[in-house]
Amino acid sequence: MTVDVGIIRALPKVELHVHLEGTFESGRLRQLSQERGLDPPISLDGPVQFSGLSQFLGCLDWCCGLVITTD
Repeated sequence: MTVDVGIIRALPKVELHVHLEGTFESGRLRQLSQERGLDPPISLDGPVQFSGLSQFLGCLDWCCGLVITTD
């Protein structure tokens, strides 16, 4: 069976799993961390890059800890 990569790429895609905290822009993360007196575990200057899954999950956990009110 031959797969046409162009057809696969043209198919509509959907994001199935997104955490609210994972969608925050760096400016919002910076603001929340300053309000909480916490230092970000990664640089928020420029695109965020992770060295692996462990660092990503640690950062996501840190982001979740910033969300402490309904606002």
